[in-house]
Amino acid sequence: MTDPKPADLERALRKALRPVEPRAGFEERVMRALDASGPAATALGRREPLARRIARLAESVGRAMPQRPAWALGTAAAVLLALLAAGGLSYREHVRMRRAEETRGQVLEALRIANDKLDAAFRLLAEEPDSRSSPSRPDGEFGGNRQLNGLD
Repeated sequence: MTDPKPADLERALRKALRPVEPRAGFEERVMRALDASGPAATALGRREPLARRIARLAESVGRAMPQRPAWALGTAAAVLLALLAAGGLSYREHVRMRRAEETRGQVLEALRIANDKLDAAFRLLAEEPDSRSSPSRPDGEFGGNRQLNGLD
């Protein structure tokens, strides 16, 4: 297949889209079809208001759909509420567990820091065994340990 030239394409489009007079009786056939289409069309070819057509359509849809028992809607609402409540409780538990894990991490960090401080204090005390024998020293209660007394 070859592509038509632009001039040929334009000529073909003009021929295909040129105005054509309808056959005799066209208007009468269209008007009869409108009249036969139902109450939506009047003899003048005007349609009834859109709101009225929508109301008729809604009525016909309502008649076509099966009627559900009144308890079905209540049951569906109860199931929906139960699912929402279960989801809310599950989310609450998730938040509680996340906070507990964060708190646990903070406690472990505090214990690690306290352990490091105590290790440092015990090492300092172990380095100065003679200083504990004389409690009345001018530089502090624990002997010459200025770091443990908070002076450093």
